[in-house]
Amino acid sequence: MVANATAAFTMGFSRTGNATYTLAGNPGRFRSLTQLPPQITTIEGALPGGRRLREPIVIVIEYDGEFVVSEPNFSMHASAATESEAINAFRRIFSGYLDVLTDLEKKLGPPLYDQLNYLRSIIKSE
Repeated sequence: MVANATAAFTMGFSRTGNATYTLAGNPGRFRSLTQLPPQITTIEGALPGGRRLREPIVIVIEYDGEFVVSEPNFSMHASAATESEAINAFRRIFSGYLDVLTDLEKKLGPPLYDQLNYLRSIIKSE
């Protein structure tokens, strides 16, 4: 009995595509694991609340079961099931974070005050 259990676990993984792995011999029991390399890109334009970006900003898009969009300088993140949804969520969070930090401005330490100044410099009202 132990030999059969061991055999089931030592079958290994088979690779399909660039980064998708499935457990060999048992595709219905284990879900595929997909991990894509990070993509560095920019976003620009409209933000929620009648705001827009003054210039394009660099974002990093990663996928490990869900899409995660990050602003690398100040560690602002959003995630969602699709890349498009994650970018839209990031736009909402990025714009909303300006409001949060503005409300707390008198209580901010230097790192968060730097983040607030960054947001003020990159976001404008339409």
